Amino acid sequence: MKVPAPPRTHRPVIKAIQGDVEIYTFGQAMDTLLPLDVCLVGRSAWAPGEHFERAGMCEWGVELVTGGSGTLTARGHTYELLPGDVFFFRPYEHVAYATTPGARGWHKVFLDFFPGNVSVIMRQLGLAELSHLRVSAPRLPRIRALFMRALALARGNRAGCRTALSVEAYKLLLALSHEALDPAHRDVTPEAVVRVMTYVEQHPAHRLSPTQLAQIAGCSVRQLNRHFNRLCGMSSHAWIERSKVQRACILLTQRTDTIGSVARELGYADPLHFSKVFKRITGRSPRAFRTHLAAPGSA
Repeated sequence: MKVPAPPRTHRPVIKAIQGDVEIYTFGQAMDTLLPLDVCLVGRSAWAPGEHFERAGMCEWGVELVTGGSGTLTARGHTYELLPGDVFFFRPYEHVAYATTPGARGWHKVFLDFFPGNVSVIMRQLGLAELSHLRVSAPRLPRIRALFMRALALARGNRAGCRTALSVEAYKLLLALSHEALDPAHRDVTPEAVVRVMTYVEQHPAHRLSPTQLAQIAGCSVRQLNRHFNRLCGMSSHAWIERSKVQRACILLTQRTDTIGSVARELGYADPLHFSKVFKRITGRSPRAFRTHLAAPGSA
């Protein structure tokens, strides 16, 4: 069934609730100042024999299987989808998924994102080329809780939920990135990149030269930048700057600390320099970003 285009609104609206299907949409107006802008949140249950082909859609998507079993065909590969599996959709990618033949059905929860910042973030986190990720048992409870938290926020329809969804979605993608960078999945990510990403995540206040980064990575500066450009579409220095700015967006959203305090927490001794970097990447100063989030229409 073709679903009609959602209305233009900054407030979430119920798109459909029928039986075990629940979908909330955030309209067609993208807010580029949010670290991530979620346009769709929901859950669904599929009966035996049901299938769907996704093509021509500009959104990114991430889904978690919560029960039953299905199949996903993407980029010439077919994956078995079991509880605890996460699968990804890229803009305009043609994929097909269905209930596994013979299965009684399957259940999943999902988030879709407006295009824009998410493309850069997916590359930064090493998720842009993934179609399927089998989450390990130790990390599954947190990843499942983040999906369900996003659904609960959309369902609650409270003021500020769009901003809160942005924060929870970033936490979710970060948790999925940690899983994807685990040794069991590192075949798609160079070890040098894993070392740098892990170090930056654990030491956000450290300011490192290209030579120091290369020492952490265990390779030359040139090799490290080649790895980052191939995986993330940017140099290691550019990736770190964007990573810090995205972390700053979360801090400015969640806390009332001064901009200078946020800058110092991210390793910027000069708040003015931090503000220049922030504005170059987001298009607004940290102060303007925080003011925008506080405005009634930003909810």
